[in-house]
Amino acid sequence: MFAMLKTGKMERFMSDLEILGLLVACLCHDLDHRGTTNSFQTKTESPLAILYSTSTMEHHHFDQCVMILNSESNNIFQKKSKFLDLVDNGEFDWQSPEKKERCSHSIPVLCGMMMTACDVSAIAKPWEVQHKVAKLVADEFFDQGDLEKLQLNQQPIAMMD
Repeated sequence: MFAMLKTGKMERFMSDLEILGLLVACLCHDLDHRGTTNSFQTKTESPLAILYSTSTMEHHHFDQCVMILNSESNNIFQKKSKFLDLVDNGEFDWQSPEKKERCSHSIPVLCGMMMTACDVSAIAKPWEVQHKVAKLVADEFFDQGDLEKLQLNQQPIAMMD
């Protein structure tokens, strides 16, 4: 994400606060992932599925990130005045009202696209990295398939069997 932000010169389109939010979102993404899908968590009535009734893993990732960021040594928002400076410095004063309006609608879409690009970026990396990531993902799928057979007595979908 950092590379995209810098090489894409995103500071021209995004406020400092939006960039900070995007970087924190990257920290949160898949944090403490359990290697199974939301559906599996729900079907097995896992403690996480009981705690979070919808979007189980996404809520868990977010809560884990908040726990880490709230610990005293990691609290990036501890100095609120510095945080508020980021908000103030992030204004689009240099832009026309029309451009400001267009950007306000485009930034969330841009952020979502950048997060997705980061999530699937292994394919753009050298073969050794691609291969390792693909194997890890395949192993995760097969492990869940094995758990579905054992715990749920169900035949998993083909890509997990």
